[in-house]
Parts: sequence; C-alpha cells; structure tokens
Amino acid sequence: MNKSWLPLSSKRVGYLSLSLAVFGFFVVSHFSYAQSSSSDSAARYYRYQQFVIMTEIAEPTLVSVPVAITQYGQQKNYYLADDTGSPQPYELRTEYVDTPDYAFELLTGNNIDLVGESISLRQIDNDWLDIYPRDNLSGNVSVLVEAEYPITIDEVSLALTDGSNGPQSLALYVQIDPLSDDFVLVDSATGVSSLGFQTITADTWRLDMAVDRSVRIDAILPNVVDDRAIVNQELIFQALPDNTYTLYTFGRRSVASDVSLNLAGEPELIAELSSLLPNPNYQPADRDRDGVPDTTDNCPLHNNPEQLDSDNDGIGNYCEDSDRDYVIDGEDNCPMTPNRNQADRDIDGVGDLCDESDSRVGEAYTILPWLMIAAVSVVLGALFLRVLYVAKKREEK
Repeated sequence: MNKSWLPLSSKRVGYLSLSLAVFGFFVVSHFSYAQSSSSDSAARYYRYQQFVIMTEIAEPTLVSVPVAITQYGQQKNYYLADDTGSPQPYELRTEYVDTPDYAFELLTGNNIDLVGESISLRQIDNDWLDIYPRDNLSGNVSVLVEAEYPITIDEVSLALTDGSNGPQSLALYVQIDPLSDDFVLVDSATGVSSLGFQTITADTWRLDMAVDRSVRIDAILPNVVDDRAIVNQELIFQALPDNTYTLYTFGRRSVASDVSLNLAGEPELIAELSSLLPNPNYQPADRDRDGVPDTTDNCPLHNNPEQLDSDNDGIGNYCEDSDRDYVIDGEDNCPMTPNRNQADRDIDGVGDLCDESDSRVGEAYTILPWLMIAAVSVVLGALFLRVLYVAKKREEK
C-alpha cells in the first residue's frame, strides 16, 4: 500500500469539507437573502403600513379586520405580510349601496376658495353661482367638492346657466394621500366646460377655473360610471399563533399572494388596525430610472437626472418640444427647427435642416461628384474600346 495516499486523502477530504461548508453557507445566505429581498421588494411598492392588533390565539383562526372605505383617488390596494415578511392570502369582503345621481351643489362658504384678489362671487337665490372678475381682470377660483360616498367617475362638467360664458380654463384635482392635504392633477384644458379622464374613485375633489368674464354655474356634474358605492369593507385572513401581521396600503402596484387558501366562513375574531404610518421601505415609482421619483420628475418617462427646466414651466428641458415638430428636444436632432422626419444624411447627430458644418463629404468637396462621374465615364469608355478592339481582331482572323 502506498502510504503517501493516506495523508493525500485526508487533505482531499479536508478540502472537500471546506468547499461543501462554503457552498452550504453561500446557498443558505443566498436563500435567506432571496426571501428577504422578495418580501422587501413587495413591501416597497406600498406607501403606508398598519399593524394588525388582535388578542393572542392558540390555534389557526379566521380573523376579520375592518378597513377604511377608500376615499382617495387611484384606489388603494393591500398587501398583508406576517412577521417574516411573507405574503398572506386574504379575502376582501365589500358591502355596497346604490348611489344616487350626483350633482355637487355650489354654495358660498367653506367650499369656495378664491385665488388672487380679482374675483368676486355672487349667489343668486341659492340657485346658481356667479363668478366674475373685477375691473376687467382675469383671476382664478378653486371649488372644493365632496360626495357623501366615494364615487367612481370619468368626467366632470359644468352646468352653466343659459347664455353664460365658459371659463378660460378648467382643471380637476383629486386628493390621493390621506396624510397630506395635497391634490394631484387629473386633467386640464382651455376653453372647455367639461373634462374627461380615466376612471378614478374618490370622495374629495378640487376644481380650478380661470375666468376673464362672468361665469354662471348651476352645478358641477360628475359622470358616475359605477352605480354602487362602498359603505363597508373587511379583510379576512387566517392568523396563526405566535405571529404578527402588517397590512401595507396605498400601493403603486398590486402584489398578489402566491398562496391559495379557503377563507370561506364567518370570522372567529375581529381585529383592529393601528394608525396609518409611513412605510420606511417605500420606494416611489421612477419609471425612467433617473433617480427622481415620478411624482417630482419634470420628465417622468425620459432619463434626465439633472432636471433642467430653463423656463420654469414644470416641464424639463429634455421633454420640451421647442419647435413643435412632435419630437422632444432631448431626442430632436434639430430642436429649434421643425424637422419631424429627423433626416441626418451624414449621421453626425445634427439634422440636415440645421447642419451648418460641412461634415457631409459632398458638402465639403463639391467637385467630388463630378470627379466620380468622370471616372465612371473613363471606365465605361475603356470597356467600350476594349470590346471594339476584340471584335476587330476576330474579323482579321
């Protein structure tokens, strides 16, 4: 027996054991990281979190958690996680009532906010509202309107009195954040008395109008696309002993649980939710990945981390269309001269219409095309003479 084999074998076993240990550590670490990353990546889509408060349980229990009726635009969705961050299946049970035909009444009072000092209001027999500028000036007025229940609408229009002028411009805003008084623009236009948009559910809206002449309004009419309103909601899930649960809300995208569980039946326990808290792991949407959240990005679909906005109009320089040729300046090879076809024969990044450099060969050397024509003529002439010469030699033979 070769005695040198034993120590070599021991070394091999040692190396193998060390390799397996390192590999095992890597696999476990990677798996743990993957689990953590998976839960973190799901929770980061949600702006707020609430902790589920319930009594201790000794066995799996069906739990009901009453949740606030959706009041804010862009309908919130939910993500329920246990104390490890793993998603938990739930059922959302909703109670509806039929909604009446809505017409927001306009009465002078707390729901009218004047912007500037050039606008006056006059209520006529509590029937219609007259908004008129003073001293032939133009001004703006904001009207806060509220519905009894959250309603789903896709249009808002002004019911004007006979012969009334319309506003210069109209803009509709909706409140989307329960912890902020900020409103987000839904749609705006000039020279119109109605606005159409994608469906949004909310109970609090703000309508801004710019006026330069008297505008007489009977009512603000929303077009309700769902004849039901939510009056009660509860979230049903199965709780396990020695577990805590967190409900994430106001997500910018939906994250579905991949666990299937039968949640039929009546809940055995009613839990409560803590107050709404900011989610410390929340990451705002950033579609162009320039490091600036969409909510504050002046060019949200195009990467422009510097956020330059020379005219301070809220639209980044990159997304401006200075020459109105339907090509944004950041991608326009001739941004100050309309050239929708973006022709660029010398491929130097400067459109032909505004290319002042002679970078095209034909522009730099104007005689070159004539020289090429002359060269081609010489070649063709030589070939022709060659054919004549060969033909003559054949005749002589």
